[in-house]
Amino acid sequence: MLREMARVARPGGIVAAREVDYSATNWFPLVPELELWLDLVHRVNGGEPDAGRYLTSWTLEAELPEPRFSD
Repeated sequence: MLREMARVARPGGIVAAREVDYSATNWFPLVPELELWLDLVHRVNGGEPDAGRYLTSWTLEAELPEPRFSD
């Protein structure tokens, strides 16, 4: 996905991505519906619900020029 974003960006353009890490997310107050939702995200989503923890490594693997990262 990151390589494709870079491919279709204008020369000198910016590729930006932001993802969440649902496993590291905390809620207060903890309610059963949020726990059910989180379980469904992990089982049914079809993507990577914890993509935030992988985004830096995916960017480096995509070999994008001059990657910059922030929190």
